Amino acid sequence: MSAKLINFTDLAKKAREKYMIDVFHNNNAVSLFRPIPITKQEAIAQEDDANLSKSEIIFEDRNPS
Repeated sequence: MSAKLINFTDLAKKAREKYMIDVFHNNNAVSLFRPIPITKQEAIAQEDDANLSKSEIIFEDRNPS
């Protein structure tokens, strides 16, 4: 597999694991979920707090990780 595909696969696996832990282990109702980023730039932008929507900010405040 190419390095880009391996990187995407790793990001998808981490997102899946985080979702399952939040929902099933921590019993958090995840009403907001983000799409899996395709590019590294999308991943970086997604993690930047300045790019959060109002509902995501409220959700983050109520459910600290």
